[in-house]
Formats: sequence, structure tokens, C-alpha cells
Amino acid sequence: MSIQRSDQFSYAENQGRKIYQGNQELQEISNLMEHPLFRTIYDKYFNDMTSIQLIMMVMKIYEEIEQLHPEFSGYQKLYFVKKILDDRNLRSELVVNWQRCLKKQVNNIINNKNASFRCIAET
Repeated sequence: MSIQRSDQFSYAENQGRKIYQGNQELQEISNLMEHPLFRTIYDKYFNDMTSIQLIMMVMKIYEEIEQLHPEFSGYQKLYFVKKILDDRNLRSELVVNWQRCLKKQVNNIINNKNASFRCIAET
């Protein structure tokens, strides 16, 4: 490696350290991207916009279940995520507009009430 290239790497290291210390958002992104488990998930599922939207939708469903029922174990949350995703009608309606009515509908599904996503279908 040439001295000039070595100097560039050293400069980048020092500047990157300053950025890391001075920018919390970039620090958090850097920490996340350097984490091996997240990186495995990122490399596997964040390849195109469709995959990104799908994984984000699944994560938001999980989050909604978690917020509505903090007493649920991880296994219970996964059960309800899968129950939602396995229902062809629910899944297609979620994809159309997965943010609207999510909290209400996830709670209805968990409580075995109306699980039709009616508020989305009526719009």
C-alpha cells in the first residue's frame, strides 16, 4: 500500500471517529450495521424495495402486537404475526394499506373479534 493511500485511510479513520462521536444518528446506524445478527438480516432481506417493505411490514405487525400485549412472550407474538401473514385475505389487504387500522385490527385478531380489516376494505 502506498504512503498516500495509507494517509487517506488514516484520515478517513480519524474523520469517521469524529463523525461517530458527534452524530448520534450516524453512530446508531453504524452500530446497527456492524452488529452481526442485524447484518445477516440486512444482507438477506434488504435487497430491493419490495423485500424492504415486506420486512418492515412484518416488523411493524410485531411491534403493534408487542405494544398492544406487552405480556405476550416472543413465541406468542410470532404466532400472531404468522397467523396474520398466513391469512391470504388479511395479507393482501395489509399490503394495500398496512399502516391504516393496524393497531385496531391486530387487537381484534388477538381477541378473536372481527378480523376482516373492514376499515381498510370500506375505504
